[in-house]
Amino acid sequence: MLFSVIIPVCNGERYLRECIDSAMNQQINAGGMDIDALYEVIAVDNGSTDSTGQICDEYAERFGNFTVLHREAIGLYAARQVGISAARGEWILALDADDVLDKLMLDKLMRHITKMQKSGRPLDIVCFNASVLGGAGKAMFDHPFKEKVYSGPEKKAFFDVLCAGDSLNTMWTKCIRRKIAYLGREDLYLNFGEDQYQTAQYLDMAAGVSYLPGSLYFYRRNENSITAKFSEAYLPNQKIVWKKFDELVAKWNEEPEVLNRILERKALTCTIAVTKVIYSGLSFSDKKKHLSGITKDDFYRANYLNALPSWAPEESVYVHALQVGKRGDIRLLIQAAKSGVKAAVKRLLHK
Repeated sequence: MLFSVIIPVCNGERYLRECIDSAMNQQINAGGMDIDALYEVIAVDNGSTDSTGQICDEYAERFGNFTVLHREAIGLYAARQVGISAARGEWILALDADDVLDKLMLDKLMRHITKMQKSGRPLDIVCFNASVLGGAGKAMFDHPFKEKVYSGPEKKAFFDVLCAGDSLNTMWTKCIRRKIAYLGREDLYLNFGEDQYQTAQYLDMAAGVSYLPGSLYFYRRNENSITAKFSEAYLPNQKIVWKKFDELVAKWNEEPEVLNRILERKALTCTIAVTKVIYSGLSFSDKKKHLSGITKDDFYRANYLNALPSWAPEESVYVHALQVGKRGDIRLLIQAAKSGVKAAVKRLLHK
């Protein structure tokens, strides 16, 4: 079997059918090969309490190459790893439950892998681009890579991009050889930063990495996704990710300029942590409690004063100015209170 598409899903009933259909209805020139023998789709039901499990069971009954694994709430990272451990395909692909695949994704990847393997260089990862679902089709990321296999010292091109920004983080813009895809640690509950945590390790282990130009994946902007909401787990998760990332970067011998980009990204992590609290639906007393905990955290204290990346969102730039200004802790509390008042007014107006 060539491909395994892994879908970790928790309470994803709203978009799940569209997501699964995009994987099951791939148009592949298989040369007479049975499609069921060419690829499989594995959904990992990650503690869902809605109809997600039932929807997955329906597809498992209809399709011979669709499997569902039901688990308790184990987090995105563990759900992906559980799916990978059960996979039979030589190559692993990630699909989030609110996104969709290009209908020719697997066909294009199959042709690209065949082409790249003719170079004689080992290949363990294929990177590609994505577009926003319902958008104009423009690629989300501006990558500097060429369509070739990067190995040995050439892999530094990928390390540099990964260190400088988040454009290479996503699991769903990579096709990864199964022999390096399973990282273990299925007991690690990680919902935030798990893409970066895995991608950094994969790039470190890969003997060769290639780039396939074009968007093969459609990402849905979803404000109700797990990663878009406030969670107490956000900063603890990110600390785990950055610890692993720092260990790997130490092996890559990056220049001071690249290391500075990492410091900027850590500052952005701190800003996002407090932003999620400020604009959450929590009561003011809860906001105050969580902000106090975050601003006393060792990781936060070590990194929040760093400059933000040039590509940081406007909201982050605004909140960061509050953080680093005089009496930043008080200014954050004032902004949290203002946000709560505005939200209450909106609720009254919509009654």
